[in-house]
Formats: sequence, structure tokens, C-alpha cells
Amino acid sequence: MIGTRRASRNVVATVLSCLLLSATEPAHADAQRHPWTIPGTLRIGINTSPNSLNPIYSTAGTEALVESFVFDGLVYALPDGTIEPVLATTVPTTANGGISHDGRTITYHLRHDVRWQDGAPFTSADVAFTQAAIMNPANNVVVRQPYDHVVRVDTPDRFTVVVHLKAPYAPFIVNWNASAVLPAHLLAGKHDLNNDPFNGAPIGTGAFRITRWDRGNRISLTANTAYFDGTPGLQRIVVVLFADTAPEEIAMRTHQIDWLFQPDAPAASHLDHDQDVRVERLDVNEQDGVYINVTRPLLRDVRVRHALSLAVDRAGLAQKLGYGYLLPATGDIPAFMWAYDRSLQAPYDPARARALLDAAGWKPSADGIRVQNGSRLSLTYLFASGLPLQAAYAVQIAASLLTIGVDVHLKSLAPNILYASNGPGFGGDFDLSYTPFYWLPDPDNTQVFACANVAPHGNNWSRWCNPEFEHWTAIALTHIDRATRKAAYAHIERVVLDDVPEIVTDWRVDAEPISVDLRGFRDHDTYARPFRWSI
Repeated sequence: MIGTRRASRNVVATVLSCLLLSATEPAHADAQRHPWTIPGTLRIGINTSPNSLNPIYSTAGTEALVESFVFDGLVYALPDGTIEPVLATTVPTTANGGISHDGRTITYHLRHDVRWQDGAPFTSADVAFTQAAIMNPANNVVVRQPYDHVVRVDTPDRFTVVVHLKAPYAPFIVNWNASAVLPAHLLAGKHDLNNDPFNGAPIGTGAFRITRWDRGNRISLTANTAYFDGTPGLQRIVVVLFADTAPEEIAMRTHQIDWLFQPDAPAASHLDHDQDVRVERLDVNEQDGVYINVTRPLLRDVRVRHALSLAVDRAGLAQKLGYGYLLPATGDIPAFMWAYDRSLQAPYDPARARALLDAAGWKPSADGIRVQNGSRLSLTYLFASGLPLQAAYAVQIAASLLTIGVDVHLKSLAPNILYASNGPGFGGDFDLSYTPFYWLPDPDNTQVFACANVAPHGNNWSRWCNPEFEHWTAIALTHIDRATRKAAYAHIERVVLDDVPEIVTDWRVDAEPISVDLRGFRDHDTYARPFRWSI
């Protein structure tokens, strides 16, 4: 899911792009296929069990992966910011009249040849229903952005959607109904969808339909031969759950699976040396970091938070644990993006960290742990189990914080529990949490930092609310011109760096180990649409 926490990845579950098959890949021939490959069947390994396959409830990347096979969005945004139409016939712009001059009215024209997987026609009513379902307070939706920017949705005919916004919102085209649209003919009229059978057996417009979900084991999908964009090159997709990264790496090496979805850096590095595996490296808008729960008594003082950040050696962590797939970060906007500010620095300075803690009244005790008014500076650090990189990060960061007198208690939880909408992250039962997060190509970071998105009503696990952030964000999101937005994001990144709701540790290069027999997987540094894959 876009804007989702990464359990095997967040995010950002990445939704697949709508690019064509790369011309650089040779046409598939049976003679090229290895004997272990099952013709027409793609086997994908994941290590986080989905909780729901209804896109409005997704909180993990593996959920977004499966949903991307079943559902389509109106448009899809590529990493460079280019937007392509999918269910829409064109991308709304001011030039084509799709965006009004005041930026408050967006008009979409829909394809006429799309049908749901049960044969019902796709219409504007489905788009309007999706907006209503996400904004329905009875539905336990974690993220309602950017749907909460909408005043109303008009459907003047079956294939036209007119969206009226409260105010101009620059990322709207990128974010609104970009990952999935829900079927009104199956779901409209229900009080809520929280426990609806649809969540386990969804019907979409996508290239593949779910035929079986053995929870905790595997999900089977078959090709939608009536898919509007052409018959899929695959006949079946089987998504296999592994409880740990070691078995899934072995499964990839022994050809029990054809794609290991977003493994940790060590596994990707190992597989990079396998002649039967091709590791695709993709630029993605992802941050890895440690969220700081600023509402906890020990962490309300910004000097303490700043000390924690200064104690973390980002470059050392990336070099020691990254295997070439991690880059030390200065903020939550990666260096390849247009909004990146090269002047930012995130220094490693344990001496300054100790001085800040001294100034904040935290003095070393006999055992080296700092105390204040009888309280020890002892913090609980949550991370996902079964993921060696997260465990290694936890140990390294705990060791770093110990050198400045901070006692860290490590606690691991199964990813589907940690990232669940009713889990400890959204509930605030932690001090620190290592939580990777995926974004759409637009630099809008309000999902994790805006006051309106404080958990459990959004992905702001830090529970941080900063007026200066809100001010600059309003400028960044209501202006269309890139120069104004870039300047605003420079201020935003500085506010985040100074007030420290998160210690952003690294930017990740997305590594996707795939079988050399899988064709059509990639084009233009991103995924191609799944219906063009073949094996």
C-alpha cells in the first residue's frame, strides 16, 4: 500500500506501475525456461501475513502487493512524478481542462470497457462509493488522506467523475483513488465493511482474481481473461507466506519460488550472487527510521530526542548492515527526489548528545544509566520479528544509545501484530519503534507527521504535532509550482530534523530478487503492470 508501513517492506507496499513491457527484455521462449519453472505460474515469497485484502484497510506492504494484482486505480504515479492513466482515460491537468484554474475542481473521464471480475460494469458510481467508504466513520480506516480534502463527488454520467476540493491540494492526482477502486454494486448500503467477507475474497477490476486464501500459508490467484487491458501473460500467481527470512531465501535458491518480495539487505546481497536470480534495484520513496513517541514522559523534552538522534551513526549503520542497499539519510525525502535539500545534515556526535542530556537534567548513575528525580532513562523499542535487518538495527541502536546513558529494552512482535490497526504502534504502547515507511512519488509526508493524522487516526505514530510543520505543509500542498513547493519542503525537513519526531536512519534501495525466467517485470526503474509479466 502506498503510504503504508513496511512489514516485509510500508508500504510502501508498492503498488505496481502502469508501464509497458521493457523493450530491453527478450521475448520469452520455452527453450529458455529452466526445468524448475512452472510455465504460466508465478510463485512469490512474502514474510508478513496479510490481515485484510480490502485496500482501504491495508497497513502492510504485502497486503498492497496482493491488492495490486486484484485492483486498479484511476491513475498511477511513477517514481519520477510522471502520472499515467489506468481506469481513467487521461490524467487530469489544467491544460486538458481536467483541473480547474483555481485547483479546486478535478474531472476524471473513465474508460468504458472495464468490468469487475464478476462481470458487472465499472462506472463512476464505484469511484464515488470508494470516496464515501473511506470517509465513512463506521469503517476502521487508518488513513483518510487525501479523501478528507474532498467536499463532494459528482457523477454527471456513468463515465465522468467531478471532484470538488476544500482547497487546492498539489498531490491530489497522485494520491486519490490511485491504488484501488471498490465495487459499489457489492458493498454499497452496508453500515460498515470492517468484518465483511469481501475483505478476504475481494472482487476487483484487476488482471488477477483471488481463488483461495489459506490464512497463514498462501494466497492463490488466477488470471482474469476478460481484463480490459489484455489477457495476462501469467495464468496463476501463488503468494507463499514464510515465517522467517532464512526459509524464504532458501526457497528462492532452491527454486520453490520465483520472486522474493522485498527481502532484507543481507538476503538480497546473498541472492545477488546466484546465477539463476536477477536482483532488480529500484529507486523508491522510502524512509527507514526510529519513530519517537513524543507523548511519553521521558521523551517530551526535545533535548532528549535530539540527543538520541546525535547518538546514532547513520553512515556506520548503512555500511555495516546495508550490503549496498542502504544509504545514510538526512531526512525523510531521499536524495534522488526533486524536493531533496542537499544542505541538510544529520550529524553523529555522541559528545554533544551527552551534553544535551546533562543540560536536560539527566545525570549518569553508578551503572552509567542516566537518572532524573529518581527515574531512569529507560525506553522500550519495538521492532518486527522474523526480519534480521530490523533485529540487527535494534541491537546496534540500543548499543549506541547505551553509550550516552540510555537504557533500551528491545521487544519484537510479529509484523502483522505490530502493524495492525489495533496494534501497539497505532495504540502508542512504545517509546521507540523501528518502522520503515513507503510513500508515493510526491514528497507529502503529512501521513506520519501531521496533527490530523496522529495515531490511531492516522500513521503519525510519533504523535507529534508542530505548528511550524503545519504552516509550511499548507504552503507545500496548496501550491502547484515546484519551486514554491521545494522551498517549503526545505523548511519542513528542517523542522523535522530539529524537533526530532523520528530518527530517519537510511534511504533504502528496493531490492527485488526474481527468477531469470520471469519476463516483463521492470521498465524505467519501476515495476511493469502485472498483466504483462510472463514466465
